[in-house]
Amino acid sequence: MSIQITAVYASLLAILYIVLSYRVAQRRMRFQVGLGTGQNTELERAVRIHGNFAEYVPFTLLLLAFFEAGGGPAWAVHVAGAGLLVARGLHALGLTRSSGRSPGRFIGVVTTWLVIVALAVGNLGAPGGLTRAVVLSLGAGLSLLVSVAQVDRSIVDE
Repeated sequence: MSIQITAVYASLLAILYIVLSYRVAQRRMRFQVGLGTGQNTELERAVRIHGNFAEYVPFTLLLLAFFEAGGGPAWAVHVAGAGLLVARGLHALGLTRSSGRSPGRFIGVVTTWLVIVALAVGNLGAPGGLTRAVVLSLGAGLSLLVSVAQVDRSIVDE
């Protein structure tokens, strides 16, 4: 089975990865730090955003490709792929703005984890079964609920 949908999300995520890599290189030049972070908090955050992306995205894309190749519904592949793309973007924005708690960082991390869990469980489901679709639907629903709760909490805290 083809993994054309996964290829689209992998390509979009690759572009985001290059943007994050460029941001690290920019800060290294600006702060004249060739290796490590030179105890510069702005560079440290850029390095962690880039590193966190590199730690989570390849593994998740592999799960997404297995899910699609195993006959996962196209809509579910899109939900997981788009969820991962948005999650990593939110994580990057949230951590760029603050090294502490932030809605973007929180939602990005939780959504990434939910996508991973949903794909892992979906891949474990019986071929042709509804397990994958149900799990991804639950994951998407939980992601939405967590996102709404976090946004609500951040509005109330302000």
